[in-house]
Amino acid sequence: MTTVQVKRLQDGLIVGLIVNGHSGYAKSGSDIVCSSISTALNMTISIIEKLGIKYEYKIQTKMPEIIFSLKEPNQYSQIVLNSFIENIEAL
Repeated sequence: MTTVQVKRLQDGLIVGLIVNGHSGYAKSGSDIVCSSISTALNMTISIIEKLGIKYEYKIQTKMPEIIFSLKEPNQYSQIVLNSFIENIEAL
């Protein structure tokens, strides 16, 4: 199962995401659920980058796992990350 862990500050500000696992819907490479999650995350990171918001991420292929964190969260990053969360919850 794929899990998405949202990292927040005490005030609720989203500062990071940890996405790991495989959905198990189909074999690796043919799984449309994993593909959807990957696409949503890639688009989220792309938008964050285009907005000029500083971030970092690490990909661990053994698990698989992606660790994404904002260096400078702001109101725009919150809109983008909340949209990612809504998209994932709709899957």
